[in-house]
Amino acid sequence: MPRCADTMIGLKRLDSLQFCVETAIREDTEGDFIETGVWRGGACIFMRAVLVAYAIKNRKVRLQIRLKDCRNQFRRSFPLIKVTNCIPIYS
Repeated sequence: MPRCADTMIGLKRLDSLQFCVETAIREDTEGDFIETGVWRGGACIFMRAVLVAYAIKNRKVRLQIRLKDCRNQFRRSFPLIKVTNCIPIYS
C-alpha cells in the first residue's frame, strides 16, 4: 500500500472508474455517484474531478466511510467535505 498516495485503487481501476462515470454522463443516467468503504477518498475525489471536467453541477459524489474510527481523520484530511451521520457528502 502506498503511504502517500491519494488513492489505493491504482491506475487500471481509476481508468475503469472514469469509463463508468463518463458512460453514465453520456447515457444521461440519473442519480449521484457513491464510493463505499472509503479509506483515503481518492476515488471519490477522482469522480468529482470528472464531473467538474464535464461542467456537471447537478450531481453529487457521496461517500461512506468504512470504519467509524476514520471519520475524524477524514474530516481533518478533507475539510471541505460536509460530514452528515454516517454518509459524508462531497458537494
